[in-house]
Amino acid sequence: MHLNVTVYNDPTQFLEVCKPVLEQHAAVNNGVLSMIALIEGGSDIFELPAWQATIEDNGRIIGCACHSKPDGLQLTVIPDEAVPLLFAAIDRDIGMPHRILANENNSRRLAQLWKEERGATVTLSTEWHVYQLHKVVPPKRRANGELRKARNDELDLVANWGRHYGDEKPAPVDVSDFMVRKLRDGNLFVWDDEGARTILALSGHIDKCSRISAIYTPPEFRGRGYGSTATADLSQRQLDKGCEVVTLSAMIGDPSERIYIALGYEEISTRLCYLLEK
Repeated sequence: MHLNVTVYNDPTQFLEVCKPVLEQHAAVNNGVLSMIALIEGGSDIFELPAWQATIEDNGRIIGCACHSKPDGLQLTVIPDEAVPLLFAAIDRDIGMPHRILANENNSRRLAQLWKEERGATVTLSTEWHVYQLHKVVPPKRRANGELRKARNDELDLVANWGRHYGDEKPAPVDVSDFMVRKLRDGNLFVWDDEGARTILALSGHIDKCSRISAIYTPPEFRGRGYGSTATADLSQRQLDKGCEVVTLSAMIGDPSERIYIALGYEEISTRLCYLLEK
């Protein structure tokens, strides 16, 4: 192998060279690719300028990495031999990231390098399974109600539920603000059974892949099948609109994993999130 890291200052150029490579495994790479696309589009979610690089073997791109707050460092799967090279490039250019999200081998090794080389305090924050779906298996018990887009008059409800969701599943972004943004851009959905019962967010509309980035049912409405029925219907909606694959992630051990598997989702990757402090 002849490995090299190339750093890009132009987000548009970076997206152009990365997109064809990442789309070959669209479900696994959807989170990284959507982050790159948002940065290229000038989204105010991220602090700019971002640090972006490709990892190459004999001139062929085999992986991509991107860093910007609040998400920190995200990267695609890269060979173990490339991890020290990537570490050196990031450490040289921007120093230690506050957060790493990558497949389990790469994230663990990068966190270890910052601990060994820079004395970082490293904490394993969350562990995720990534799932993909090509065909929905209808839920055995459908909940009453229907899927619809969230309405502007539900903004306060969405913001409140977003805060509770963030309390249950901490994220690097303000989850309440995230949900409100999704409502305003038309990518927040509601399961309605004489009122909102579950909310779901769509992200990462890249080529033929779509990602369900958040699903929340308040405790008082759980156990009635709202979340599973809403997930099934939103997944089918995206497939009907031309997506070849729908993806989502779940914290390892979360009860929702059983629901997703029953709906036809298959596990394709494990990603670990590490928090780093000096």
